[in-house]
Amino acid sequence: MRRFFRTVSGIAAFAGLAVLTIAETAPPARAQGGQTTATKRSYKDNGEYDLFSQAFKDAQNPAAQIKDLETWAQRYPASDYKDVRTGMLVQAYGALNPPQPAKVLEYAAQLMSKDLKTVFDDPQDGKRQTLQFFYATAIAVGYAGSTLLPNPTDAQVELGRTAAKRLKEEGAAFFASANKPAGVSDADWAKSHATIDAAADHALLALIIYPAEAVTNKTPRVPAECKNIAEPAYRQALADYPGNSYVSYQLAQALQCQLKESPEKVFQAIYEYQRAAVLDPTLGGVQKDATVVPKYADKVYVAIHGSTDGLDDLKALVKQSALPPDGFKIKTANEVALEKEAEFAKSNPELALWMSIKAALTDPADPNYFEEKLKDTQGPRLKGVVVEGACRAKEITVAFPMPGQTGALTPEVKLKFEAALTGKPEPNTEIAFEGAVATAFTKDPFLLTLEIEKAKVEGLKITPCTPAVTKKAAPAPKKQ
Repeated sequence: MRRFFRTVSGIAAFAGLAVLTIAETAPPARAQGGQTTATKRSYKDNGEYDLFSQAFKDAQNPAAQIKDLETWAQRYPASDYKDVRTGMLVQAYGALNPPQPAKVLEYAAQLMSKDLKTVFDDPQDGKRQTLQFFYATAIAVGYAGSTLLPNPTDAQVELGRTAAKRLKEEGAAFFASANKPAGVSDADWAKSHATIDAAADHALLALIIYPAEAVTNKTPRVPAECKNIAEPAYRQALADYPGNSYVSYQLAQALQCQLKESPEKVFQAIYEYQRAAVLDPTLGGVQKDATVVPKYADKVYVAIHGSTDGLDDLKALVKQSALPPDGFKIKTANEVALEKEAEFAKSNPELALWMSIKAALTDPADPNYFEEKLKDTQGPRLKGVVVEGACRAKEITVAFPMPGQTGALTPEVKLKFEAALTGKPEPNTEIAFEGAVATAFTKDPFLLTLEIEKAKVEGLKITPCTPAVTKKAAPAPKKQ
């Protein structure tokens, strides 16, 4: 899922930047002539002109250009082109592979305090060069928290933030439709402007979350750091960039890190996982497999709720805001089960009572429940179904089927009477009884024996016993 700074390379390589490929303006053909710019400059001698010219020629080879520029700086430290040279170093260090963002920021800091109109003062290319300067600086600070710029200083953070904001402002002016070159399509012009904005936003976002990234990238994560560093940073980032699915995902990670100490945060984590999955499951291109985040988000939801019930409603809800509404909560699987039990007990009170008795009798944690708590006690009102009973017997067996249950019934209770029945009990008849006294119990097979007066059993149907069929003796043979 990491790292956020990887998207910097994607921004820098965006094809739309073809219209913004900016090299320093070629040096004037005359070695010591002044430039037609707002700031009058001239070369000290032909040697300085040659160094400037060589640095310009090596623009496509950043390492060689840096060497040229450093040689120029050593030989002509007080050059009229000192600031121009510094701007070229900003570009060159940013163009290295890998880039050196700390160096970019070091040289950018030397120019940020100046009036850039006097630095990039070419009448034709000055605005474009200024934009490129801010772009290179923003790209550099966008590496905050990465191995290329792991711990930016306060000065670098402030410099980068200023550059990114200026980049958005300058970009809006530069890419006005009236400024579009004749050979550039509207689509490419808009695409390049979008890339400029993306670079600025990435830099500003990186400066907010890089301390949080250091926390969530740890193995194992430290809950206190997740709470005090990562969570606040990601929340701030979502306030500024509510549509960023990567930040939602990372906030969920920071919340999940705290569950041992703050289990209630699991609901906010689920919300943010789902928001990331719904808005952009690639997390802005960080996650290549777009199925990973949605699958994980759904898995976490089911783990807490117990099923996918309500998941579609949650997916619709997360689209409405970056953070969950106040009091947001998802019913846990235990809460759902308790609700179902309560509904079942309300609709089937006698059956629910029997199920609680049976659960207590079979609870391995309380093997002496019958002897110590149930034996010789009168039971509550129960309803069951007669399974069988012999003609004129003193006992019947009873089952307690679930609503809608079909098939053969398994006896669970033996009801014993003080006197024999007057006939045969009809099977599959529902009966109700109350006050039966528990006298015996076997776990395997499960059977609870209860003694009760026959008069206390409601609904018991008795049919006359079928008389036994006796065979008549064969008549004696007649005497002949």
